[in-house]
Amino acid sequence: MEKRNAFIIGGILILAGVILLAAQVTGWHFNWSQIWPLILVLIGCSLLFKIDKDKGVIFPAIILIGIGKLFFITQTQMFGPEYSLGNLWPFFIIIPGLAFIGLWLTNVRNYGVLVPAAACLITGSVFLGTEFSGSSFITYFVPAVVILVGIVIIFQVFIKKPDQISGPTDDKESK
Repeated sequence: MEKRNAFIIGGILILAGVILLAAQVTGWHFNWSQIWPLILVLIGCSLLFKIDKDKGVIFPAIILIGIGKLFFITQTQMFGPEYSLGNLWPFFIIIPGLAFIGLWLTNVRNYGVLVPAAACLITGSVFLGTEFSGSSFITYFVPAVVILVGIVIIFQVFIKKPDQISGPTDDKESK
């Protein structure tokens, strides 16, 4: 089995297992009308396998994964009915900011994408803070930051560093 196919199949099985385990542990019941956002997540994950050929696919991949996860959380009411799209809407601003960060990670010399990334992340965070001021915002914000750091670390695996890219060398330069 090809390494890439094994990764896809293994990832799908892990995701399915986590969902089934979460359903058993938490007592939450789901149906297919709640799980459809996972299709967006799977499409986004499949785009990540094309990152070697086209670094730009990281942007739509992160958008699809983020929006799919957001819809999944709200459809399943994973964190309770008080967390709906009505108060999680700032993530529609934050997710593109994360996509710009992913785009920057594919080419760290492209500092121009950090401007819209910062604008989206700061604006979305301010709006998210106003949505949850006075509630347990911090108890969910800290784990979210930990998850985002983990995502950044995982994305670095998919990105080839300039010193890892082998290309033809010019003998004239070495003389």
